[in-house]
Amino acid sequence: MAAAAVVAAAAAIVVIGAVFMANGRDDAGAGAAEAEGASMGFSGPAASKLLGVQAEASPRQETPPLPEALRSGLESGQIPPDSLGQWLAQLQASYRSDGASEVPSLVRADLDGDGRADEWAAVLLEEVHDPNLGQMISRAYGAVIAAREGSYSLASFMFPEEAWGKAKIEAVEDLTGDGLPDILWASFNSGAHTVKAQYTASSWTSGGDLLTLDGAAEISNPSSVRINGGRLEVTGGQIGSAGAGPWQREYTDSYKVRDGGLLRTGRVYTHSANAYHRLMDGLWAEAMGDKKQAQTAYTEAAAMKGSSYSSYAFEIGGEWVEGGSDPIREKKFEQTVNEFALLRLELLHETEGSDRREGCAAAKKKSGYKSEWLAGSECSGRICQSPLE
Repeated sequence: MAAAAVVAAAAAIVVIGAVFMANGRDDAGAGAAEAEGASMGFSGPAASKLLGVQAEASPRQETPPLPEALRSGLESGQIPPDSLGQWLAQLQASYRSDGASEVPSLVRADLDGDGRADEWAAVLLEEVHDPNLGQMISRAYGAVIAAREGSYSLASFMFPEEAWGKAKIEAVEDLTGDGLPDILWASFNSGAHTVKAQYTASSWTSGGDLLTLDGAAEISNPSSVRINGGRLEVTGGQIGSAGAGPWQREYTDSYKVRDGGLLRTGRVYTHSANAYHRLMDGLWAEAMGDKKQAQTAYTEAAAMKGSSYSSYAFEIGGEWVEGGSDPIREKKFEQTVNEFALLRLELLHETEGSDRREGCAAAKKKSGYKSEWLAGSECSGRICQSPLE
């Protein structure tokens, strides 16, 4: 059973039962561009071209897609490495209706380990008109540029369209363990109450290739992201809607690079003093294969007494109960959580190295298992399955 399915099953406990339609610029605009280009070490008509301006452009001339203009400019051979950042800013300005020249993310680093910081990782934005929506939208591109013997190599990609141009470089640090910095890209899909973040990682090779790892780290409303000892840690997970309720907690997901992919290896929730949350902690630890942590959480959940559920709501006997309004049923809820945690603890012991059916039967007997602990026969039928099945 997938990890999420096991947690879901256990959670079902029921106590008892302008487009940049590039406007062509006139000769005066081209002249200003050439003056800017001269200050960067190149001049003449080529400067206008590199800055996204054509002196001979006629009104309403179509602008090439940003990646195409980026590659064309780099291949011109007229951009000194020390002026690359400024040139990218000028290019960025020509693809935004507000003329903003700030590059969302730009990092210069030694990505291939040759001792020279002659690679640049960047996020660039392009405004385009979406005919389906009838309005301007933003697209975000990730790019890595490398200077090599007087020329540049380039690799680029487009972030998911649903990010609507909201993207950045989160970090440039070693994630794969090879001693070389990797690029952690971030894109954001914003809803009415919740922002869903997606993180992907890429490595730049000495041969000029951008290798992107399989998989991605995803989390809602991130509050913290860091690379710690070759491990990616993302914290967040809460839903911003008021209807999400107080049961939710922030958590930290950990990811490691394995077999060329970004794999989630653990989840740790913020501390909670009630038995139900500790039971959830145990289920996630077991689902992630951390039996030691699962045992600790189940033991604590089974022993907790007097937890306060005054700000929560829970279901019992097919009815919703507001915590603090019915002490008798609230106590019954906690008792069932205690007993279910004991069942999960016994399952850890009884099913290890033995026939799972026999071990499950023994665990049910020791914990005093009752079928009404879970909502629905499908949950009861899965009670003895391993979280990793």
